[in-house]
Amino acid sequence: MSKKILVRVTKDDIKRGKREDMQACPIARSLKRLGKRQVEVAIFGGISWGTNGYAKCPKEAKKFIRAFDRGRKVEPFKFYLEPIS
Repeated sequence: MSKKILVRVTKDDIKRGKREDMQACPIARSLKRLGKRQVEVAIFGGISWGTNGYAKCPKEAKKFIRAFDRGRKVEPFKFYLEPIS
């Protein structure tokens, strides 16, 4: 069984993140800081990295993504990903 991954989205991730960009949004940036590569973040498709990393997108992450993509003010936050084996 895979371990949970703590994802911390920082002010810098938010500042440098790109709206509506699955590979450069703040959550993708935070995963890349954890050493994950080929990251893609999708509300409905889940979060994937590398060739075999995948997790469902948690509710709090979906809420953040929607707000960020709509240009609303968002704050740093953290959440856990539960990789699916």
